[in-house]
Amino acid sequence: MKKSDQISKDGMFWEEQDVIKEALVEHFFVDGAWTSPLLMEILYNGYKSINANNTTTKFVRIEENRFGLVGDVPSLFNSIVGIEYQPIKVNTPTEEDYERNVTKLGCMIVEIFVLDYLFRYHIWFI
Repeated sequence: MKKSDQISKDGMFWEEQDVIKEALVEHFFVDGAWTSPLLMEILYNGYKSINANNTTTKFVRIEENRFGLVGDVPSLFNSIVGIEYQPIKVNTPTEEDYERNVTKLGCMIVEIFVLDYLFRYHIWFI
């Protein structure tokens, strides 16, 4: 594979942070019928955790002001399909449990949104 082909192929797996954040806000808040402060908190905490590289699933990463996929696309999709998301259960809610659950849910939502976005707009023609 030529170097120029590799550069253009690598570009399919990345998108600028501002583009993703704008699409995320438009999808969840502009197109939605209502805006929830809880949803805002969930998405903000998820984004903040991914940006700090504190996620557990690690499907996407942020480098050089861009969102990117972690790993090659076929193995990434195989690992995503095999994941079973379990409901988040908290028996005795504490502030720490609340924060952890909000962040975990936010990470899942933001990562799935980024995967969907990159697949729809960049990877669909592979």
